[in-house]
Amino acid sequence: MIKARKTMGVLLLIASVISGQAQTSTNQPPAQTAKARHKTPAQLEQDLDNLSAKYEQLEREMAEFKAQADRRETELKAASKQARTAELAAEAASQQERLRAESTLEIVTRNDAAVSDLKSAVSDLRMSSVSLVETIQTEQQKVAAPKAIPFMGISIKPGGFLAGESVLRQRGIGGDVNTRSAL
Repeated sequence: MIKARKTMGVLLLIASVISGQAQTSTNQPPAQTAKARHKTPAQLEQDLDNLSAKYEQLEREMAEFKAQADRRETELKAASKQARTAELAAEAASQQERLRAESTLEIVTRNDAAVSDLKSAVSDLRMSSVSLVETIQTEQQKVAAPKAIPFMGISIKPGGFLAGESVLRQRGIGGDVNTRSAL
């Protein structure tokens, strides 16, 4: 592999030298002809080593760039996977929140119905307690000034009069209470 690199480097060097000479010949006016300077084999060997070193450096940089690109691609895939996982988690959380909100709304609706039932029950109890208070007050007034005396399931209503009469007789004449007196 190193020989192949060196051979490639030599070919690149020769091509660059040839193209450089072609450019210098076209850039210079035709009236002036410059002598081409030929390099010695030691200089060519030095140039080849320099080119090989640059080629190896470029290959290392290229390998580093590829490794860095692979790392970034791996990181990108991991980040994409994490984003998808987070997206799924967010969807699940949203679904749970929606279900919880619906459940809460249902509970609130049931509680509202229960509260209205309780309000009507409290209203009925208030009316019943007012009625009961009136009944108790009426009964207390009856007890305070009774018109009848309850006794063993019957009511005795005092009224009329009480008379105390007596008759004094001296002899039995066969009359009634209202007998004429013989005096």
